[in-house]
Formats: sequence, C-alpha cells, structure tokens
Amino acid sequence: MATEHLAAYLDPQVGQRMLDVGCGIGGTGRFLASRFGTRVTGVDLTDEFVSTGNSLNAWVGLDDRISLIQGDALSLPVDDAQFDAAVMLHVGMNIADKASLFREIHRVLRPGGGLAIYDLMANQDQAFDFPVPWADRSEISFVESARTYAAALEAAGFAIDSINDRSEFAKAFLAKLKAALSRSGGPPR
Repeated sequence: MATEHLAAYLDPQVGQRMLDVGCGIGGTGRFLASRFGTRVTGVDLTDEFVSTGNSLNAWVGLDDRISLIQGDALSLPVDDAQFDAAVMLHVGMNIADKASLFREIHRVLRPGGGLAIYDLMANQDQAFDFPVPWADRSEISFVESARTYAAALEAAGFAIDSINDRSEFAKAFLAKLKAALSRSGGPPR
C-alpha cells in the first residue's frame, strides 16, 4: 500500500532508471520493476539485505531489471545524474544527517528527476515509547518534522511539489500494532 502510494507521485514509465535508497531486501524495487517496467538500482547499508534481495530478484525473474548494491546513503556508490527518479521508504528515521542525505540523492538524479519519500515524521513534541520498529533506544532514532525535511530538501536543490500528511493512517496502524503486541504479551523473541 505505501509503495503504491509513493509510486503514484513519480508516475514511473517503462525503462526509467530509478534509485531505491535504503532498499532493504528490494521489495519496493521489485514492485516498481514488475508493475511499471522500470530499471531499479537499490542501495542498502546491510550487505545481508542486499544479498538476500538479489537472490529474491533472481528467484522471481527480475534480476535483469533490478540490481541491489551495498552502500551508504550518505555516499551513494553510483555516478552523478544516473537516475530519472528516486524513492525512499521508511529510511529517514535511521539517518541523522538529512541535509547530506538529500544532497547525495540530488547528486545522482538527472536534471528534473523526482524524489518521493514515505517516512515517519515527527508531529509536535511527542516522544516515542522505545523500542520502536526502527530503533531500540532514542539515541539511534532520527525522526524529524516535515518542516525539517522540507528545509533539507530545498537546501539540496529540490523543489517540493506536494506533501501528503498520512498521520492519521500511521496513528491507526501503530495503534493496531501496539494492541496486537499487548494481546500477545509483547514482541516475539
């Protein structure tokens, strides 16, 4: 659902080169390649995710359209102006330096290339009860406000076309998750 929502903002076309920043095991890339016929490069910091994702890509016959590589989003291992568009799905809360992140993504996009972000963002001054899915303690959680994202994006050279606040959707999802964990006695071991 989140990937479909994200893709709608980019209008992917057959043959476009797309970058999936923080690709994990490549689910977003497989969706984009299979649904829209794009060519996807995914970058993730965790080598095991990259290896597993590339195996899955081959298993489902998409390894000719998707390549996952190990690398740091703050220093992407790709040349300048290589991609028509980029996606970032639930990644920003793991990266403290948003300004460097967005400058680096801007570097690898062709002129006019788009970036679609689907991230959890801070809403007012609410604190999280740790652990959360992306961090077990506050020191490694880098959730920021939409205002902080917008400032970093604009400083990197992006023009913001739209912001879609899905706070209510996220709150409902997290409430369901918390209730399910409570009923089961906590997270699985």
